This record gives sequence, structure tokens and C-alpha cells, in this order.
Amino acid sequence: MQIKIIHNYLYFCIKYRKIPRLLLDYLSYFCLLEIFTSLENT
Repeated sequence: MQIKIIHNYLYFCIKYRKIPRLLLDYLSYFCLLEIFTSLENT
């Protein structure tokens, strides 16, 4: 289930690449943080 969420997020990032690079990096950082947090809780 968690993998699907990650996949959807990555797809979203790719689809909306028009977003300023800095903002995208910022979102990616929090996404990764979220992934690692959820992995630790598993």
C-alpha cells in the first residue's frame, strides 16, 4: 500500500515538472522523509 502512495507521488512530480525546481526539491525532501518515517514504523 505504501509503495503505491510513493509511486503516485513520483508520477505527480514527473507530470507537474513545470513546478519550480526548488519547490520540487522541497517536496521531494518531505516525501523522502515521509517514506523513511513510515518504513521505520512498519
